[in-house]
Amino acid sequence: MLFLQNTHQVGEIAPRLVNIKAILISLLLSQVALANDPQAKGVQTDSPSLSAKNLPALGWLSKKTDTTFVVSRLSDAKIIASHNPNTTLTSASVMKIATSLAVLNHYPPYSKINTPVYTTGTRNGDTIAGDLVIVGKGDPYLISEKLWQFAADISNSGIRKITGNIVIDNSYFQVKKDAARLAGQKRSSNAYDAPVSALGINFNTVALAIAPGTKAGEKALLTTDPVKLDSVKVVNNIKTIHSGRNGFRVDRVSVLDGVALQTNGKIRSDAGLKKVYRSVSDPVLLAGSYLKAFLAQMGVAVEGNTVAGKKPGAARHLMDIKGYPMSKLVRGLNKYSNNYIADTLVSKLGAEFAGQASISGGMSVLQNFLRTKVGVQDGTYINGSGLNPENKLSAASLVKMLSYAYSKMEIFPEFLASLPNAGYDGSLRDRYKKKETRGLAGILRAKTGTLTQPRMASSLAGYFFHPRHGYLAFAVLNNAKNKKKVSIVELRHQQDKLISEVYKNL
Repeated sequence: MLFLQNTHQVGEIAPRLVNIKAILISLLLSQVALANDPQAKGVQTDSPSLSAKNLPALGWLSKKTDTTFVVSRLSDAKIIASHNPNTTLTSASVMKIATSLAVLNHYPPYSKINTPVYTTGTRNGDTIAGDLVIVGKGDPYLISEKLWQFAADISNSGIRKITGNIVIDNSYFQVKKDAARLAGQKRSSNAYDAPVSALGINFNTVALAIAPGTKAGEKALLTTDPVKLDSVKVVNNIKTIHSGRNGFRVDRVSVLDGVALQTNGKIRSDAGLKKVYRSVSDPVLLAGSYLKAFLAQMGVAVEGNTVAGKKPGAARHLMDIKGYPMSKLVRGLNKYSNNYIADTLVSKLGAEFAGQASISGGMSVLQNFLRTKVGVQDGTYINGSGLNPENKLSAASLVKMLSYAYSKMEIFPEFLASLPNAGYDGSLRDRYKKKETRGLAGILRAKTGTLTQPRMASSLAGYFFHPRHGYLAFAVLNNAKNKKKVSIVELRHQQDKLISEVYKNL
């Protein structure tokens, strides 16, 4: 089968010459394979030709972990290898495969989520006498670049002063406490536990730039990036050292009027600039701080404060902050396993297709899609990011999802391009570089998954191309057994080795 063999170049399909006949044949074979399945879902139950007997890495994984594993040939849906294919295990971030497909099924890859901006006042010359109201509509990719352009548009419209408040309207989502994020509400040293909100800037995180002082003994240079935020207090306890090892810690602590970034440790004088990202607990204050800072850069002063509220009925539409295409959102979701993007898009699914603008509402939409369109009947679905350890999937179900994506030309190129490229980018950038696995670098694309608490879970699912068998879909999920000591690094290496062994033995 010849279809997008250079998978690392899938984002450059348009300007390249493509064998159209091969593509059509490939898609036809996929559809025939699906049609031959009684439920039209893409996985046959033939006895696999490979097992733990001739795949040493599978034997290693099975001793250390509870394991579910499947490799399926996409041209005819034949299972090439499997081990406990229908066992459901904690999935970690491979849950994002289900989320991505549900999102792309409901929103075309070219669709955008725009954020409307209103004003409650009247304009007099260069002054708006009233509030600026920003209404969140669930755009999870509202980043600094978009705010800079918004501030530039305000300035280029001749506005120099806003006398009222910045009002953040987050009422579009029915915000409920997400159990997977509760631990990080008051204090966090992570970015991945950012709260979900209808309006969130930079994934509801703040970046701290850390640079060494000019000489040993001085405090490091610390500043929020790319702009100074008035709701973020930085406590600087990082010392510059001449030699030795870098070692510093940054904790976000919630305070009454914002957050404090508490730092401790050492940084070498030759270390260069470092950046760390931390979640925030109050999306409203963060959004207002970002907006004020970017407007100030463009010469627009805001005299009021940041407040939470709802758009008044009489407010006048000022402009929209244009969103990125859905294909870019899904790429950001999968390449870097962004939990905020996943659960924000799930909440939007709930708002628009279930009448319940929450993660739970969106998960009902996702499950219905998997059941009715993909034929996945098993699994436990709590949130779209996989952050909750109670999310559970089987390898067989994941392969069904991958087979479904492959059969849909309208979404497959974008979905494939969103997956990390082995050895080159995203969460697979540093994998498939060892001698025994590097043969798959550039021809394997897959979603990773990792959890360390309350149970250790590692997962990998995606596609690779075989010169004789064509495209293969695979999934491997591992949950550490209670009494078996195993590291995430070991699990990842054995997963990579397992897929390499399949590749070499076919």
